[in-house]
Amino acid sequence: MAELFIHGQILRALNCPVKNLSASYKITVQEGWTVEAGEITGQSQFDEPQCSEYEGHVFNLPFELHLKTTTLSYWPTLLIKLSTLDNGQKQLYGQSEFHIPMKNGQFKIKNGAWAVSRQIVQREGGVGRAQQGGSVVYEGDRAALLTESAGDIEIELWIHTNGFAERG
Repeated sequence: MAELFIHGQILRALNCPVKNLSASYKITVQEGWTVEAGEITGQSQFDEPQCSEYEGHVFNLPFELHLKTTTLSYWPTLLIKLSTLDNGQKQLYGQSEFHIPMKNGQFKIKNGAWAVSRQIVQREGGVGRAQQGGSVVYEGDRAALLTESAGDIEIELWIHTNGFAERG
């Protein structure tokens, strides 16, 4: 079986004008992949920037995963959700999906986060909720879904593959 080793960390969130912010992650592993070691989910502390020395919300949330596979189909992805506190309740602020690189090396990636438009939330009379631990699900025409920027998320990954060349 071919192996994929993912070592990484969620570094920070940038351009997010909220005070309390937390990051959680889920590495999507589908059919044909097995988790040998590590956790596919995790969550950071809530960060409230008080020092101008650091830009954005600093998380430095590490994660590590060892996967085995018999296929190149359904390559793993990394979903990161940003949450804020509103009167002690955790609210989804934004989310972003990162594609795990398919080659060995160290990668620093910055990706835009998005959220359902606050206008829709106000018009519908409530705050959008994620499906059980997943991302926001929209059953209708995705092109018609109004979204807005929820800042940027910066991660760092170290990828090591083993046995993919021998298996085509």
